[in-house]
Parts: sequence; structure tokens; C-alpha cells
Amino acid sequence: MIAKYNFLLPLVMLFALPSMAHAERDATAKETARVVTALTALGYRAIVDVDVVGNRFIVDARSPKGREVDVEVDRRTLRVIRERRS
Repeated sequence: MIAKYNFLLPLVMLFALPSMAHAERDATAKETARVVTALTALGYRAIVDVDVVGNRFIVDARSPKGREVDVEVDRRTLRVIRERRS
């Protein structure tokens, strides 16, 4: 019976691996310090959470206009890619 479904494992792995490559994790202390410094220089404040998803940081903060936002920041350049209201 088990041998009958052996073909499913490669299919499951094929679809699972790409999603695992972009799994979310907390930023390290060093990464967080870099992001906080960069965003503070741009006027963001109240930065409370920095996560890593793929090649981006996802940050909960207050925008320069005072709105609660989620900010996507490029991990390499630290440039703001997108800002969305929380």
C-alpha cells in the first residue's frame, strides 16, 4: 500500500521547498540595529518589530506622517521598497 503512494513525496517536496526558502524569521540584533538606524534617518519611529522574509525586512513602525505602517526594506541596500498601513 505504501509503495503505491511513493510518487507523492517528490511532488510534496517540489511545492514545499520554495515556500520554505522564504520562511519568516526574527531579525538578529545586528540586522535590527542596521534597519532601525536606516529607518530612523528617514523619519520613521516607534520601530517595534523587524522580521526577515526572503531578501526583505518587514518592519512595524510609525511613518514620518505618524501612521502605523508595515515597511518592506531591501536587506542588502536598506532601501524602502514598500510601505503599507498596518
